[in-house]
Amino acid sequence: MRRVLIDGRLREQLRAVLPIKVLAVACLAAVAWRSRSPDRLDASVARGLYAEPGSLLRAMTDVVTLSGQPVVVGVLSFTVAVWVWQRTRARLLVVLPISTAV
Repeated sequence: MRRVLIDGRLREQLRAVLPIKVLAVACLAAVAWRSRSPDRLDASVARGLYAEPGSLLRAMTDVVTLSGQPVVVGVLSFTVAVWVWQRTRARLLVVLPISTAV
């Protein structure tokens, strides 16, 4: 039953998606690495969404900011990878959350 999950069409889709995902993450990392400051669009969105300290909107954005921290993303990704490994023992499925963590 466990092997059925990664056989056939799903396996082929994963083989197609994984290289695209790795390429997209590499491109985004290169852009972030080369960026010295936020662009005008980012700055205008930040001004529009700015919330006063202590407001509900500020608390919500702080939670979103915290959940996007590299340490949090890494821990959650590795947790998903361990869970997937325990359920399926499928190396191909485990590579996806680990590539997100990296």
